[in-house]
Amino acid sequence: MTVYKKRQNKTPLYIDNELHEKLDGYKDKLFINEYRLFATIVCDLDLDLKRNNISIDDLPRLYHRDYHVTPKYEVGQYYTNENKIMKVLDMNADSLCVATLYLDSGLLLTNGAIYRDSDIRSATLSEVKIFNRAEQFHKQNRRLNEFEHGDVVRRAQGEPFYFREIHEGEEPTFTLICTKEKRGDL
Repeated sequence: MTVYKKRQNKTPLYIDNELHEKLDGYKDKLFINEYRLFATIVCDLDLDLKRNNISIDDLPRLYHRDYHVTPKYEVGQYYTNENKIMKVLDMNADSLCVATLYLDSGLLLTNGAIYRDSDIRSATLSEVKIFNRAEQFHKQNRRLNEFEHGDVVRRAQGEPFYFREIHEGEEPTFTLICTKEKRGDL
């Protein structure tokens, strides 16, 4: 019988809460010293392991629970839930202070709160870009992609011009340079 000793490694191993919960579910089904079966099960979690930068050498540490679980939420990170994209501004024991972009209306609220047990996932890169774009419009007291006649805008490639009207699907290609209210030539 092979006994696997807890590996003494100077660098701590961190995994996310999602992988920790999956490992707990599998671990409850195993008897003591069933490391080989555990290794087979863990290999089924390939995407989770890659997301957490876990190598085959770390499997004994996972088996012996020699790891730290990273918090599900972090200040400054972006998350999404239903039709909202959120940026965590602050955390307390049971809720998160967030800036929330409502995708259906384009409205950005900067002082919202959500409870930690809400069904939230990490935002994708494209969702983060949308949120950052909404922040730029919010600084100008506008909703996401809210252009008005006379604003100075620029297409993805091109010279600035005065905004007149928008055609469907064109608004994400415009960058708001200056609102008509802030222009000095009116």
